[in-house]
Amino acid sequence: MTTDDPFSLAGKVAVVTGGSSGIGAASVRLLAGAGARVVVGYNKGAERAAALIAEHALPALKPSFMPLDRSGDAFSWDPL
Repeated sequence: MTTDDPFSLAGKVAVVTGGSSGIGAASVRLLAGAGARVVVGYNKGAERAAALIAEHALPALKPSFMPLDRSGDAFSWDPL
């Protein structure tokens, strides 16, 4: 994508909760394809999240994944 592309997300960061499967994984693929740096949030799908990140392991995108736990009173996350 070029920098004058109105759909480019180059230089942007997207956090996708539930990103290790289903609609979340599809969103990760679309956002990464548009040039965004994507953080994949997951609850129990660490292997799926890692595999998804491996699909988009482009150095410029710096993809990453992290477990997200919403089981307590407050939302919390623990970056890897």
